[in-house]
Amino acid sequence: MRQGGAGRFGGMLAAPLALAALLAAAAPDAGTGQGRVLDRIVAIVDRQPLTLSQLELEARVAFIANGGTDAATAPLGDRDLASALELAIDQRLVLAEADRLRVYDVDDAAVASALKDFQARLHGDKQFRAFLDSQETTAEEVAAILRRALRVSRFLDSKIKLASHASEDDLRRYFAAHASELGDLPYDRQRDTIRALITRERKEALTRKQLDELRARADVRTVIPFATGPAGDAGTPP
Repeated sequence: MRQGGAGRFGGMLAAPLALAALLAAAAPDAGTGQGRVLDRIVAIVDRQPLTLSQLELEARVAFIANGGTDAATAPLGDRDLASALELAIDQRLVLAEADRLRVYDVDDAAVASALKDFQARLHGDKQFRAFLDSQETTAEEVAAILRRALRVSRFLDSKIKLASHASEDDLRRYFAAHASELGDLPYDRQRDTIRALITRERKEALTRKQLDELRARADVRTVIPFATGPAGDAGTPP
């Protein structure tokens, strides 16, 4: 069951709350003698906390991995973080299901290839190291985020591959129903485009259905909701 807001914690276990208190504790500030927030928990997914710093890192990795290299340094707006939070929650739920079923492991070679592509998007090792330093993280942590994304993608693809198949009748019905949108080209010239459109629509619907089913069985609590107003410079994660 998904609940939002700090006022709905009810019978949450003491451990995550103790961790939340620790992360938001008043740490002495050398300049003022007052406390400062070290980090914040933004959500708890099946009793596992997700912190703001981790969410920001995962958002930047997702942006960069999908071509948004400005996300290495660009500010992240609330809409960016809201989208990243939904992605982070979905990924954790899918990964838990894959672990439960013991399926779709990702080998080290695939992760190494994904990490190599990630570095290439940042235009080399120097820029990659600068990104790691700016985020106070490691190459191993980035690789772990990429590994999770690969495994989640494989799991979801396996669930929707057969169900998203479009028959010849499906293609012709779509062509007839969307003739005004598709233009004047004959069916034979647009057949591949129509197949791609149908496949994409079905995959999106089936993916959302699968994720909704996982969320219905999970305990997901959003501690810090982000407004879905204007995005930051980074854009919206895919």
